[in-house]
Amino acid sequence: KQDMKIHGTAKGGAISKKDFGVAFSGGNGGNDPHCFEDANTSKGFNSNRSRAAQKITSSHTLAGKDISSVSIYTERNDAGSSGTCYVRIYNNSNSLIGTIGEVDITTLDVYVEPNVPDYEAVFTGTTVTMPSAGGYLSLDGVSGQQVYALDENSTESNGVLSFYNPNNTTWTDQTDEGLKYCATYE
Repeated sequence: KQDMKIHGTAKGGAISKKDFGVAFSGGNGGNDPHCFEDANTSKGFNSNRSRAAQKITSSHTLAGKDISSVSIYTERNDAGSSGTCYVRIYNNSNSLIGTIGEVDITTLDVYVEPNVPDYEAVFTGTTVTMPSAGGYLSLDGVSGQQVYALDENSTESNGVLSFYNPNNTTWTDQTDEGLKYCATYE
């Protein structure tokens, strides 16, 4: 078996499908990446929303799996935007399980309203296990600097978009929205 990977690095690299046509992943025990790729709008980070996550239930495909790479469709607000964003896994009690990777947002495309972000940022570097009881596959963003793609009429089973409010330290589930992402797992 031969594995080929084209991806960003844990220290700020990001690759867009627009640049390479297709990104290949391997080494996931024969499983295809789990993807939810519908998107019809975007939202950004602010002082009341520092994380956007796909809440993973115990019956979700990713529950209990080792996740080695995550693609999220995200762009920076403008050419002057800067900072680092992360993809992390949190358990249902909001404890950090681990960081899969990080991306310097200056490497992202600049967002053009009212389009849906289509830059695929790839986060990789560390394999992290999603708890079997479920948890949050989270994009920890940069307030006022970054937007991400989502679907307002999500049909993904056993997973919904959830926002983290750092002011009251709570997650708020969105009943019919889903984050546009793709996760490679073993």
